[in-house]
Amino acid sequence: FYLVDAGPGSWKNLALWHIPAVRLAAVMLTHYHSDHIGDLGEINLQTWAQGRDHPLRVYGPPGIEQVVDGFAQAYALDEGYRVAHHGAGLMPPANWKMEALAVNVEAAPGTPPCARGSATVLEENGLKVTAFTVDHAPVAPAYGYRFDFKGRSVVISGDTIKCANLVSAAKGADVLIHEAQSANMVKLIQDVAERQGNARVARIVHDIRRYHTTPVWPATEATE
Repeated sequence: FYLVDAGPGSWKNLALWHIPAVRLAAVMLTHYHSDHIGDLGEINLQTWAQGRDHPLRVYGPPGIEQVVDGFAQAYALDEGYRVAHHGAGLMPPANWKMEALAVNVEAAPGTPPCARGSATVLEENGLKVTAFTVDHAPVAPAYGYRFDFKGRSVVISGDTIKCANLVSAAKGADVLIHEAQSANMVKLIQDVAERQGNARVARIVHDIRRYHTTPVWPATEATE
């Protein structure tokens, strides 16, 4: 199976759902906000401990090497402890490694995120995965992913505002998994923070309303 993003709590959810950890083929990150990468180290460690027999491929936008290297350094001591405790036969160090694989969507300088097109991430065993750019500025690039397999398809938006690239990638898909943020509800949080004199939280909540997709149209509250 292939995992898109790895925010905090991801490993716990996979374990609760009894997902077969040893069958994790790759992780695909949409962007590098903490709520999308926070459990990458734990997912790598736990799937290795349960018998993953290959290094873990981690795909993502440019910058993936920094993210993967950071988690690898943070978990390096723990990896050594596990090998020393259980033995290299049970815990092969080679399989603990993560392989950072940058996905580059080529575009002319200055091209808006929602017009930059797509790039093939991988093709294997009848599966094709395509990355496409979305608009989560100032995060750039940010990706969504399309999975095509035996005539069926799933598209995952990643975090984005309304985006022509996503519309194009999702045409003909069987399932679209699209992020959404209720701008009205977030505005209520902002209002409460302002009444309580918490200007810092009010500012942060105000800012996050600008780079997500609202389920309400027209999206007046999201663009104030």
